[in-house]
Amino acid sequence: MYNIRHLTQQDVTQLIKYNEKAFPERGEEVKRIIDFWLARRENAIEDFICVEKDGVFYGEVLFSAMSAYYRGEYGESHWAFDLIVDEELRKDVIGLDLMLYPRKEYPDLYCTGSGPLALKMNLKMGGMLLGDIRKYVKIVNPLWVLTAAFRGKIQTKKFPKTIGNTWEKVENAEQLPDIPQPYNSDILEIGRDKDYMKWRFFCGFHPYAVYKNTSNDDYFVVTTTVQKHLTAIVLMDFRCSLGDSEGFGAIVNATHKLANKLHLPISICGSSHASIDSVLEQNGYRSVGRPRPIIGRKKTYKAEKDAIEARTFTLVTLADSDGEIYW
Repeated sequence: MYNIRHLTQQDVTQLIKYNEKAFPERGEEVKRIIDFWLARRENAIEDFICVEKDGVFYGEVLFSAMSAYYRGEYGESHWAFDLIVDEELRKDVIGLDLMLYPRKEYPDLYCTGSGPLALKMNLKMGGMLLGDIRKYVKIVNPLWVLTAAFRGKIQTKKFPKTIGNTWEKVENAEQLPDIPQPYNSDILEIGRDKDYMKWRFFCGFHPYAVYKNTSNDDYFVVTTTVQKHLTAIVLMDFRCSLGDSEGFGAIVNATHKLANKLHLPISICGSSHASIDSVLEQNGYRSVGRPRPIIGRKKTYKAEKDAIEARTFTLVTLADSDGEIYW
């Protein structure tokens, strides 16, 4: 008899073993990835669910705590990711049971990046499509192509301490402002409290550089990734007012300055909002690849159909859920 249950601390070794089998492309990174998710908060392991029989795992779905502001109102919830069931059980109902199992405990779930089949299943089971994250790419300076070849990821210490007089690098999480309200009170904005920032960008999982505006609480986070042997800069997270283009425009401009400073030819950014799309496109970015669907479950979101269709409903970045973790 297969059993669907929450995990405990005693299951960590088996969880790692199962993920090594389920995701062989992650190789030696599996343990580091699991440790990263478990560092989110105390007892984070209890948010993981498995399909188990006689002590052996046959499937899993993982959850990570998050928060969000919906039109200024704060709420706590979870991201869902890494739903997988062993192939021999996929013709059975166990996969559907695994998807249905957490609905009562986590009624306000979110996820990003579902494939076509998973997206259909999520929508049939009460999820709502809230938009998508589009991947935008720009060639900042083709002169840096040779310097970026086979260079690998750039360590945080190599990023400059300042960008002009506007941006200062945040060296540790204690320097971050504690902001108990959203930057945009008229949309769905994923929360960014100090505990989240400390875990997500200062744990050493990837080499992140966080920059804060010297005159307000706007910030952005960059990292690097290797695409086809070329190192590119990634604007992976940011917060500013989306009411006008100046705030995000300044962030994009600073990212380009960093790219040139570090001799990187390509810049990458994710966008879930029309105003972000507009600024990126005005700066020569092009949307590439399949957008990552954003799914939520709150019934009140049904009233936001027009905003969702216009891409003015939510602010989600590559830092949310597992969008950038496996790069």
